[in-house]
Amino acid sequence: MSSATAAPPECAGAGLSPGGGALARTGRRKLREELTTPAPTTATDGCDCPKCAPAAPLSDIEAQRAVRHVLTAVAVAYATGRVEFVSCVDCPSCGAWVPQFVETDG
Repeated sequence: MSSATAAPPECAGAGLSPGGGALARTGRRKLREELTTPAPTTATDGCDCPKCAPAAPLSDIEAQRAVRHVLTAVAVAYATGRVEFVSCVDCPSCGAWVPQFVETDG
C-alpha cells in the first residue's frame, strides 16, 4: 500500500462515543448544536478579544468529528447539566477538535 493511500493511524478517542442511550444521544446532539451555532457578539469598536469577536462556529463535519471524541458518560453528564462545554483542543492523533468540559455547581 502506498503512503498516498494508507489510512491515517486510528485516533484513540474516535471510537469511544458511538454507544449510549437516549441521554448520551441528547448530550451529543446538544453539543453538536452548540459547536455549530455562532456565538453572540457584543458591540465592539474593533476589539478582537474572544468575548467581542468570538471564533467562528465549527462546520457540521468538524462538529461530527469533535462529538465522536466525547465519552458516553460525558455526553450524559452534558445532557443532564452536570458538566459545561468550555472549549476545544486539537486531538494529537487525528487533528480533530476535542471538546473540553468542566463540572458545574449543580
